[in-house]
Amino acid sequence: MIAQDDIIAYDQVVTYDLAVLKLPVTPVDAAGTLSGGLTLTTNTAMAGQLTVSAFGVNSIVGTGTLLNLKLDVIGAAGMSSVLKIQKLVLNDDAQTNLTDGKVTIPPVCPTVTGIAPSSGAVGSVVTITGTNLSNVTSVKFSNNVTATITGNTATQVTVMVPAGAVNGPITVSKTGCTDVQTPVFTVGCTGVTITVNPATLAAATLNQAPNVTFTATGGTGPYQFTLSAGNLPNGLTLPTSGVMTGAPTVAGTFNFTVRARDANNCEGTRA
Repeated sequence: MIAQDDIIAYDQVVTYDLAVLKLPVTPVDAAGTLSGGLTLTTNTAMAGQLTVSAFGVNSIVGTGTLLNLKLDVIGAAGMSSVLKIQKLVLNDDAQTNLTDGKVTIPPVCPTVTGIAPSSGAVGSVVTITGTNLSNVTSVKFSNNVTATITGNTATQVTVMVPAGAVNGPITVSKTGCTDVQTPVFTVGCTGVTITVNPATLAAATLNQAPNVTFTATGGTGPYQFTLSAGNLPNGLTLPTSGVMTGAPTVAGTFNFTVRARDANNCEGTRA
């Protein structure tokens, strides 16, 4: 901004960082120039340098801000560049005591619309949905515990529930923006009871494949099945699908416990 009486012409050179900013085809916004009849001309032939000149028949007379040069720039969100005034001449008289300006492209800040699931154990995966979520810098659960970000797009962030997290909203941070929070997330498997079926198994026949498939209810699928205690007869295995494979090669009584784990790391067992 320039404050000066009896202005009939001025010439100004502004330099900027090419690595950060570029100028549109028409960089000077006439709405920001109180020209009072002055005619603006611009020259962007030199990379990183803009020359603006204004000439008029009638002089501008008054107090306060008489000339307000407004430039349009293009750059990545959150970036900034110094605008250095190399030369400023008013009415053929060089002006002094000028300070550099600075332009900052405002960041595109995120919003949060939801989380799924709304509860889960440590190590489970949580998806936060919203807008402008690209390049978030951190996601913290209540108790100020930082989560590991496993996926990030403009509309969602995927994280793992960290050890030490407690019940409460999840905080999403992005450089240059105010933190945003999700609805309350419940750590653990409160209210979830996973039941493993079948409750009993029929006697198996030596060297014949049994027809046994374990299933689970009460949690959020898919489920993974493992042996948490005891041993299966030789020749039998239990894949994570829950479908027992193989055939017993030895006779006898075998006691074992099957564990089912759901998508939120909640567990249930059947002995």
